[in-house]
Amino acid sequence: AIVGSSRLSERVVVDAGRRWPDVSVARCDVGAVPASVSGLRSLVLVSDSAEGDALTDSLALVHRLRSSSFGAAGGTTDVFVLSPRARNLGGIVASTQGTAIRIHAFDLAEAVLTAELITAGAREIIARAVHETYRRTAAVGASTLPAWDDLDEHHREASRAAADAVGMLFRSVGCDLVASTPDETEPLRLLPSEVELMALLEHDRWLAWTAGRTELPEADNRVDWFDVAEPVQDRTQQVIRHLPIALRDVGQRVVRLERSQAQALHAAYVERRTTFGESVESNPSLVAWDRLPESLRDSNRDQLAHLRVKLRSIGLDLVDGPGPEVVLTDAQVEQLSVMEHDRWVRHRRFDGWSSGDVKDADRKISPYLVAWTDLDEATRETDREFVRSIPAIAESLGCHVG
Repeated sequence: AIVGSSRLSERVVVDAGRRWPDVSVARCDVGAVPASVSGLRSLVLVSDSAEGDALTDSLALVHRLRSSSFGAAGGTTDVFVLSPRARNLGGIVASTQGTAIRIHAFDLAEAVLTAELITAGAREIIARAVHETYRRTAAVGASTLPAWDDLDEHHREASRAAADAVGMLFRSVGCDLVASTPDETEPLRLLPSEVELMALLEHDRWLAWTAGRTELPEADNRVDWFDVAEPVQDRTQQVIRHLPIALRDVGQRVVRLERSQAQALHAAYVERRTTFGESVESNPSLVAWDRLPESLRDSNRDQLAHLRVKLRSIGLDLVDGPGPEVVLTDAQVEQLSVMEHDRWVRHRRFDGWSSGDVKDADRKISPYLVAWTDLDEATRETDREFVRSIPAIAESLGCHVG
């Protein structure tokens, strides 16, 4: 069903009928939804007016659906909102995730809806993509995972539960999902620490979901992420790394949000280094975010993602809002400093840097791409200084360590 009263919604109905002759398509106004489309699995709300009108229409539609008998029996209903300012509807999108009626926002200029997405629903499509990712990343020599159509219902439900969390995982690293365009070929390449944080959060979700479930044999591996065997950690990270590719194949694109906490992290870095007497002349990275090269923006994004990984390793995390002050012990500072240096080395190598005796930024050569034990004391202290400042950094991000 196409919901909307504008001429654009009429054109969408005509286009949908031409593209998908086997799919029943009809148009109605928001006020006529309960009587007109009761029992359908998916709707498309077309709003070619202002952001406020799109939000009002979306809220009104959700309210009417929840007060009616609308929806697929025993399942979920997906509402696809096509709007010129779809990214500004993130609040209502987030509020409906995990509920019986879920909103998905797509930019009118980018929206490419498939017949399968309309008839099966976003959750099922993403669940298939998640399962296909696990199939693609199966270890060489391991038993082959069956195709979706041959999968038992327990494992299908496991993939559906993972699909429900995909949006949360990407938002944890400042990204989100939008509809892909037909000519898009290159999916977003996640940074190493983004992959690690998403894998950790996915393991948390899996632990909570499998609690009390005995029908899944692999649910025996219920331990904290940092106690998980390295091959299992590697497999989970490989799955996360391939998710943008699998999602692209089902019409979804991973994009970076225009504003993220990485910008606040960079501002805190500039303030911290300036207090130590550095300037743009001595440190070219001390410029505003919009003047920062993309490689250094990625460096901030990678460091931001790893803040939570480091804190989780000592039983802490970033918590939204203000909270009591936390002072890290000397032992914790040393442990996290080693982790921070290892993270930096991993990201530099990911960015194409190599080791050399003299630093050469143009050729991406650094003498610091060595083990922690081989660093000079002054460089180690730079990492310690950063770790000690994590509680203050958290505050600048609107969080606290707890």
